[in-house]
Amino acid sequence: MEGKIILSVFFCSLILGMVGLSQSAFAEPFTVSPTFVDSFLVFAQIDSGAAHAFSTDGTKMFVLESNGEIIFEYTLGTPFDISTASYSGDFFSLASEGNEIGGMAFSPDGTKMFVVEGIERKVLQYTLGTPFDISTASYSGDFFPVPQVQNNCLTNVTFKPDGTKMFVVGSFGDAVYEYQISPPILCAPPTLGDWTVNTSCTMTSNATAPSDVIIPNGIVLTIPNGVTLDINFATSNLTVQSGGKVLIQSGGAIT
Repeated sequence: MEGKIILSVFFCSLILGMVGLSQSAFAEPFTVSPTFVDSFLVFAQIDSGAAHAFSTDGTKMFVLESNGEIIFEYTLGTPFDISTASYSGDFFSLASEGNEIGGMAFSPDGTKMFVVEGIERKVLQYTLGTPFDISTASYSGDFFPVPQVQNNCLTNVTFKPDGTKMFVVGSFGDAVYEYQISPPILCAPPTLGDWTVNTSCTMTSNATAPSDVIIPNGIVLTIPNGVTLDINFATSNLTVQSGGKVLIQSGGAIT
């Protein structure tokens, strides 16, 4: 809805045993005087809601069930209008990674999801094979440990839209902590000219080298499962200098 921002928060009724989301709209964006608009009950799937998030376009909503560490996915007929929400039938269990899962956040493109494990003070990273499709999520094995001196029990995480900053908050400490995230190393050949791999890296997608590929001393180029580096050996060379390495994992290839 143009000129308005939708705010959603959890509400619980111990008497009725209901869990849901309430929606408010702001007459003026980014003010603290919202007007209640609507609500959506999720108690059919959730006993105790701990966090929620939306896809970038507002057509999907995700709710974390804290008792079972499960994320449920909902579709919205109208973006960011929870009165049009319905359960998609898709869910993802986080139980194998922890038992005190708190807040969650998605990358803008929907290919990464982050949740916090409160007791062990970790931010866990998941990958989604299909953007914003929770049924395609899997744990990447990557996590960031938050020092105990900064917080004893994490409850939420959020990111700057460009992914260069992360913010965490917990139930103790009375503070929001900010972390700088270095941009990822680009591990792909240029569109023109030779590719001299100056930093050890792992390719993440198929690529075609336009000319020579050069691996200097001390550099390791890793080609993982499912990734192919295409080099036209009729016109180009792969040069691995003394001390350099090309590591082709099972399922990876140079053609």
